[in-house]
Amino acid sequence: MQVQRFCLSAALLGAIALFPIITAAEEVRDNEERAHGDEAATYQWVDTYEFPAAKIVQYDLAVLSHFSYMVFSGGECLVVDPGRDIETYVRAAEKENAKIIGVWLTHSHADFVAGHIEFARRLEVPLHISHVANAGYEHIALKENDTLTVGDAVIRLLETPGHTPDSMCGILASAADPQRPLALLTGDTLFVGSVGRPDLLGEGMAASTLASMMFDTWTKKLAALPDDVLVMPAHG
Repeated sequence: MQVQRFCLSAALLGAIALFPIITAAEEVRDNEERAHGDEAATYQWVDTYEFPAAKIVQYDLAVLSHFSYMVFSGGECLVVDPGRDIETYVRAAEKENAKIIGVWLTHSHADFVAGHIEFARRLEVPLHISHVANAGYEHIALKENDTLTVGDAVIRLLETPGHTPDSMCGILASAADPQRPLALLTGDTLFVGSVGRPDLLGEGMAASTLASMMFDTWTKKLAALPDDVLVMPAHG
C-alpha cells in the first residue's frame, strides 16, 4: 500500500526540569521543544487532497502530533477526529460555504481531548463512533460496512481493532464509483510506516489479544486494499 510522506511532528512537549547545576536554560529544553514555536499549540493546515467528488483537508496539532481531517463534498463537510478547539474547523467550513453534517471518531481517544461534544452542543450535529465503544454520549453507533455520505462522496467503515477494540477505518470513494477506494482514514490503526500500539489500553484486555486483532486487521482487511490508496492517519 502506498504511504504518503508526512513531515515529522512532535508528540508531546517534555517537562522542563530545573536544577541548580544547570546554568543555561537551553540545556534543559528537549529536542521536541526546540523543534517548535508557539504555533505548535495551534491547528496548522498541512495540505488539501483532491479526489473525484471530494477533497480532504488535513490539520496538524504539532504539540500532540495529532492529525485531524475535514472531508468536503457537495457543500457538506464531515469532521474526522477533531481536537478540542473547534474554531479552526468551523471557520474552514464557513470559508468553503459548506455545512458541517457530522463528526466521526475513528476510535476512543486517550491521548488528547476530542472536540466532538463541543460540535454536538454548538452545531447540533450527529456524532459517529463504533458500536464497540459503548459511548456514554448521544451518538450513532457504527458497524462493519456502514457508510457515511458526504455530498457526492461515501465513506465505508471497516471494523479494525488492534490499537483499541473500537478502532475503525474509513474508505473514501465517490458515490458514483463506490468500488474504487481513493483514501483510507485510519485513525490510530495504521500510520505511515507503522501500526498503532496494542499495549496502551490497560482496561482488562491483554496487549497480546489486541496484537492478535491488529494482525487480523492488517492481513484480512487493510493489506487487501489497492496499493494506490492514500493513507491518512490520526498521528504523525
